[in-house]
Amino acid sequence: MKNLYKKMKVYRQNLIKKPKFINKEDLIMEKHIMITGTSTISWKDAILQTIDEAAKTIDYLTGVTVVNQKAKINGKKIIEYYVDVDLTFMIDRDRK
Repeated sequence: MKNLYKKMKVYRQNLIKKPKFINKEDLIMEKHIMITGTSTISWKDAILQTIDEAAKTIDYLTGVTVVNQKAKINGKKIIEYYVDVDLTFMIDRDRK
């Protein structure tokens, strides 16, 4: 009976423990933006050009998701490739 009582006491203590709070500075925050890019060569080239152009003004790029691909055609030939991409970047909390 004593062993059962000890187990119940430990169980109750674990339930009563206070939650650990996370320091705001330790959180990693990311932001997403949607951008449409174009190329006359290919969809891959449109993606690469879009990332390259965005990297000129956005710091800490971390990911890209291709959301949509479209093309403009003239007759039977593709003349322009379009991509809609979701770019992810980290927020710099120390930036002022």
